[in-house]
Amino acid sequence: MRGFRWSLQVPCRSAPGLEQIRIEFDYPTSWTGIDASICTRIELGWNECAALNLGGDQLQILHGYVDPLLSLQVWILDSDGNAAAPLVALQDVPLTPT
Repeated sequence: MRGFRWSLQVPCRSAPGLEQIRIEFDYPTSWTGIDASICTRIELGWNECAALNLGGDQLQILHGYVDPLLSLQVWILDSDGNAAAPLVALQDVPLTPT
């Protein structure tokens, strides 16, 4: 993965302690058209996914929720976003300052 950026947006009113984020994934051109999805996950569960098989731009924008004291996991799932059988973990991103 070439990289990604995330930014906190607003506190989550329905789940105290979580904050909504915007995540921008900039992935390699060679990934375009792969029959899979890129997804994020936190300890409490999965956030939304984006299909990699749409072609075009290599920048995907996802929204999700995080506990800013923990980490955000980045995963590749099948094209249906089947969270019961994730394919590969890409990265575990700590959200706390180092």
